[in-house]
Amino acid sequence: MAKEGRVLEVIEELGFTPEEDRNIIVKYRSDNLAGKIEDFFSGDFYILQICENEIILLKVLKGMLGFKTNLKKEKISLAIPKDEIEKVDVTEGQFNYDIDIYTRNSVIKLTAQVKGLSSLRTSGSLSIESFFKGTTWHGENVDETVKELKTIKNQ
Repeated sequence: MAKEGRVLEVIEELGFTPEEDRNIIVKYRSDNLAGKIEDFFSGDFYILQICENEIILLKVLKGMLGFKTNLKKEKISLAIPKDEIEKVDVTEGQFNYDIDIYTRNSVIKLTAQVKGLSSLRTSGSLSIESFFKGTTWHGENVDETVKELKTIKNQ
């Protein structure tokens, strides 16, 4: 699990300016059934962070004893400058948001668990702030982060 404050601290140490409360847990999304089944069992999780000038993804490491976020040793998996983003499409399903980030040369397809069930799913276990209160920064941030993602486009 990763505390949101620690996530922001590491991102700043890496030279980015993160926007507060604009980070969520995501996975890459496959469009075919075989890919969806494979992702369900073995897909990697990432922290998506909206920063001042880019959107970045930090990989969440899986250890032998479960999930962990070893942010101190982690490097940026992907940094997308905002001025290279043509548009972001977000579709809300019953369990997940589908997030498509379009650049001139590619489409990055991600999925994020919706707020309602996130505390019971992987995004909750990876983003828990208080075990006793049951709060997760993913659940607290997902609605506003998705709303802001929809507004990002190349001017």
